[in-house]
Amino acid sequence: MNFFPQLSSLTMCQFPYERSSIYRTAANLLLNLGAITYSDPGGHSIEWRLRLRDLDDNERAALEALFNATHGMLDTFTFLDPMDNLLVYSEDFTAGSWAKDPGIVLMPGVPDPLGTVRATRVMNTAQAPGRLYQTANIAGWFYYTFSLHLRSSTNAVATLLLGPASTPAGKQHAAGQAWERILHSGKVASQEQAAVAGVELAPGGEVDLFGCQMEAQLTASEYKKTAAAGGIYTRARFAHDELTWTTTGAGQHSTNLTVVSQ
Repeated sequence: MNFFPQLSSLTMCQFPYERSSIYRTAANLLLNLGAITYSDPGGHSIEWRLRLRDLDDNERAALEALFNATHGMLDTFTFLDPMDNLLVYSEDFTAGSWAKDPGIVLMPGVPDPLGTVRATRVMNTAQAPGRLYQTANIAGWFYYTFSLHLRSSTNAVATLLLGPASTPAGKQHAAGQAWERILHSGKVASQEQAAVAGVELAPGGEVDLFGCQMEAQLTASEYKKTAAAGGIYTRARFAHDELTWTTTGAGQHSTNLTVVSQ
């Protein structure tokens, strides 16, 4: 699987950049000059317009390698949307995208930091550490940030998990009784095409969770709720068959790109 490369700044793009959602309306023209129109769901697409400036030689080579591997517009690659959450069902831990170890019990409908009741109480009733996690089909060699809102009436210690599916790295955090947004960042440093994000609790541990988010960048941005779709686009393409560069000095390459996904 080909992935749009992460920049040396450990982000997926530079500012400014644009994302547009494009919709298509189908029309049947009638003999009386009227028309019957309807939305065509198959015509929906998303475009990202990226302005990349002062890339070094390695960044340019990575983009050119992807462009050559996909033959320009012909073949697809995976694009991680810098404007979105890479996890799906970011608040519904009962969804099938979330895996949990035996003994992990979920109680939805808990008051959350936004004043609604969309948080979930997570309890480990087993005699061994238990995990609640999601596996995302993303490049295991990128840098990621996993964030969530956490609290615990029992001041439990939660271990945030982030890393390759086989051996994710853990970061412990003592949860207080007030909501706190916490982060776990790092380079996954794996050649696996998957990465895990989640939480591990000790036996008897109990915490409230809300708003899990994963991003391919140095730190967390504003939380974005997801349902069945997240920010991983596996059928993205270049919108052009030519890659044009402007070079102003050694290791200073600039280009404009448009990526599209349907």
